[in-house]
Amino acid sequence: MATKTLNLDQIGNFAEDEVEKLVAFGASRLLQKLKSNNVPIDESIMRIAWFQRPVSNLEIDLINKLEYAEPVTFGTNLPPTWKNGYQLTTASGKAIPKDWANRFIEQTIRDVKKEAGK
Repeated sequence: MATKTLNLDQIGNFAEDEVEKLVAFGASRLLQKLKSNNVPIDESIMRIAWFQRPVSNLEIDLINKLEYAEPVTFGTNLPPTWKNGYQLTTASGKAIPKDWANRFIEQTIRDVKKEAGK
């Protein structure tokens, strides 16, 4: 018979380290998606302007300082001049769903859960 002694005071450190890795993984994965060519913005300035800012070991902000980044990405904080909102379209004129960034977030959550289940 083989036995292994596990000190219970070490579980917290292990769990915290694993959660920190998952937070970093999720932030990197979402940043990768926001900077990818799959973003429905032809202007590469917006794609390359995204960056990470660690707030703590368990929180990382993804930031884009361009004025129009929030309205175009999330549909929030629309400038007054955009009275009726906006509609992103492809080069051929096909409408792009306004929740495109939320779809990236949902995909990232699935990726993090899959990574956690390893």
